[in-house]
Amino acid sequence: MKKFITVAAMVILAVVLATMLMACTPSADSLKKKYEDKGYEVKVIEGEDLEDIAGASEYGELEYMLRAENEDGDYVSIVCFKNSEDAKKAYDEAKKQLDEMKEEFGDELPDEFDVDIKKSGNAFASGTKAAVAIF
Repeated sequence: MKKFITVAAMVILAVVLATMLMACTPSADSLKKKYEDKGYEVKVIEGEDLEDIAGASEYGELEYMLRAENEDGDYVSIVCFKNSEDAKKAYDEAKKQLDEMKEEFGDELPDEFDVDIKKSGNAFASGTKAAVAIF
């Protein structure tokens, strides 16, 4: 009986953790509203439109892409994958490339490369620090 209770508790814990991880992934609609409320112009690409983008991702299947810009020149690109493993691979590669550029250029990094990258659930964002902070 103790063994059954232990196994049942572990299964319940796994289900709760999986639910929490999925809940951390921001939806396109919530992100669109969040950025529009801050004065950004937002474009969301999903569904059939996303399928039309040839080679949209070499890292895995995408759920949506979002691009937001404001009049001050702040911008963010958000890519949401169908699963967190693909998002992590893409995030790790983008972070690696950014770190290499920062190391190579140091204080002389061109403004267009002075960006931030952040991951949440199945999605990651890259863009100006002010725009990524909203993510």
